[in-house]
Amino acid sequence: DAKNTHLMSLDVAAERLRLFKADLLDYGSVAAAIAGCDDVFHVACPVLLSAPNPGVHTLAAAVTGTTNVRKACSEARLGLGRVVVVSYVTAVMVN
Repeated sequence: DAKNTHLMSLDVAAERLRLFKADLLDYGSVAAAIAGCDDVFHVACPVLLSAPNPGVHTLAAAVTGTTNVRKACSEARLGLGRVVVVSYVTAVMVN
């Protein structure tokens, strides 16, 4: 998809990078995406603007999603090299 084009243009992307979609609120979906991976980079943060209380719902979704990723990584430990979790998009943006 268009928002990931820049990642796929990296020098080694063709042979070393695979992107997976998962429903971060569904542990089974996350575990299935992580199974067999060498490394995991969790940089997703849901923004739920249509929720009745976007701040509360976004935080709850972020906590649940990150918990699911960490649990799945822990359970898939055999063969998993590193896990990188970015707390929020602004943690990796240049000012």
